[in-house]
Amino acid sequence: MRALLVTIFLLFSIPVHAENIKINVLGMVCDFCAQSIWKVFMLDPATEHVFVDLENGIVELTTDDTKSITDETIIQYLEDAGYTVDSIIRG
Repeated sequence: MRALLVTIFLLFSIPVHAENIKINVLGMVCDFCAQSIWKVFMLDPATEHVFVDLENGIVELTTDDTKSITDETIIQYLEDAGYTVDSIIRG
């Protein structure tokens, strides 16, 4: 029963008009990096969820695609925070 409730919660917590973005980022090495990147993206109203994978150098975003976040904006956010974007994959 608990698994069913968790599944239902997860289904309803994901935006209907969501876009998933995977960003390969160079220069992320510590928890402070992850926290600062999370904070930068969560300040953007288009961002719904942020996951930072330090080990693999990946930032995954779930955004509300009705508000949109451009590749240029993503690059600017990360460059302003001192990181280099290697690639951005949408889908």
